[in-house]
Amino acid sequence: MAYAVTHIIAGILGAELISKFVIKKEIPFRYYVLSGVAGLLPDIDVLFYPVAKIAGNASFESIHRHYTHNLFIPLIFIIAALIAFRMKKENIGIAALIFALGSFTHLLLDVSLLGEIGPFFPFSEFIMGFNIAAMFDKSIIVLAGLDALLLLGWLYWKERRHV
Repeated sequence: MAYAVTHIIAGILGAELISKFVIKKEIPFRYYVLSGVAGLLPDIDVLFYPVAKIAGNASFESIHRHYTHNLFIPLIFIIAALIAFRMKKENIGIAALIFALGSFTHLLLDVSLLGEIGPFFPFSEFIMGFNIAAMFDKSIIVLAGLDALLLLGWLYWKERRHV
């Protein structure tokens, strides 16, 4: 599980990719803010935990990463983007692409670093996780270092684009 900051920065990097390679122009700052939110979107399931706990004896693990950590969330946003672009609603299309890529980067980080996701839920109970950070003695340092590397990489990228 990556830190929230890592998910936000990864979402912002996704917005950079969309800016550079899809729409091929600089995007307004509001899209970067939106991309940070998009990077956190799959973790919205943690908001349901208190309600589930009151309603029954649901564990945090039975809620988190169960319903919103699947490939169908980014797919829904990609379909919405395609529809928006087809209807000549570029701003909505860009926002939907940002949400697709932000939620996808979230899934990539979670499946790669620590823990497991069900990429095809609710159609399959298949789960996967590579747990790369767990291979290191101090995985918390790896996760914190990833935040720093992503942020410094993005700042370097921004500086190089404006030179």
